[in-house]
Formats: sequence, C-alpha cells, structure tokens
Amino acid sequence: VRMQLSELLRSQGALVVAASILEKLYELAPEHDYVPAALLRMAQCWFEAGPETWPDAERRARDLTRLHPARPEAAQATVLLGRILIAEARWSECVATLERHTLSLAGTPEIVDLYLLMAAAQFRLGDPDAVNRTLSTLEDGHQPEQLGGAQRRDWLFLRGYVAAEHAEGKRASRFLEQYVASAPEKDE
Repeated sequence: VRMQLSELLRSQGALVVAASILEKLYELAPEHDYVPAALLRMAQCWFEAGPETWPDAERRARDLTRLHPARPEAAQATVLLGRILIAEARWSECVATLERHTLSLAGTPEIVDLYLLMAAAQFRLGDPDAVNRTLSTLEDGHQPEQLGGAQRRDWLFLRGYVAAEHAEGKRASRFLEQYVASAPEKDE
C-alpha cells in the first residue's frame, strides 16, 4: 500500500513526501523483497526533487547497488547515480563510478545509458580521446542507428564533438546537423 501511495504522490509532484514514505517503508522491513524497488523509487524521488536532495538520492542509489547488486533495479540505480554525479559536475567521479559498474551492467538495457553518461562526463573533462574510446565500446555491441530518442541525440552530439576535436570538419558537421535536426518539438 505504501509503495502505491508513494507512486501516487510522486505522480502528483509531492516528491519529498513520496520519498519519505518509502524511507519509512525501508526502515520497517529492510530485508523485504520490495526493498530494491523502494530504494530505486526513493533515489528517483530525491533526485527529481532538486539539488538540495541530491545527496539523499546518491545515498539511496549507492545503497541499492551495494546491497542488491544482482537485482535489475541496481542497473537503473547505477544510471541514476551517473546522472546525479553529472548534475553535480563531479565528472571524474562519474567516470570512475561508471567504469566500476560496466561489467555488472553488461547485457542489460542500461549499458547504453552507462556508456553515454560516461562519454558525457569525459566530454565535460575535455577528453575527446576518452569519449571516442567509450563510444567505440558502445558501438561494438550496439548499432547507433537503432538508438532512439535521447540516446541517439546524445550519441550524435558526442560523435560530432570527437570529429570536431580530431579536425574532421565534414564528419563533425554531418553528426551535428543530424543532432540539431533530431531536436524534440517544442510542445513535446
């Protein structure tokens, strides 16, 4: 019942209240089967609530990946952790954290997001060679043409950046033109 109540509150924008309910649920039964899902929702609520609650989001995402590494929710928590670290401009820590989780996310749908977040942090660090290596690793297992939405846009931007940094003007233009053309409509 508390999980459902927290989801209802979350959908209504009451993120802190929703996270607080999940915290109480976790405190009552820390070993229950629903704990990984509760930890993930907690971390998501704390992150969505804004910068003042990002430390709580990070703590719960790290708890989930540490306490329940084999659960599917841990892969989602790893991606959320990468987003938190990027949002806080902790680029180097983001790269190191995501590198540590690469093997555990291999074969999951979240691996694409992990590589794109890692490449985004490397971009922020101004390291086009690292971005290139990360994108090449991603491309070894996934076809960029099959990426959808935001993943495809992120890939196009990062590939354009690498091409520009390597003085491949035409290639950079092609990637960045596709990036701009793929922008979501204003009313989406």
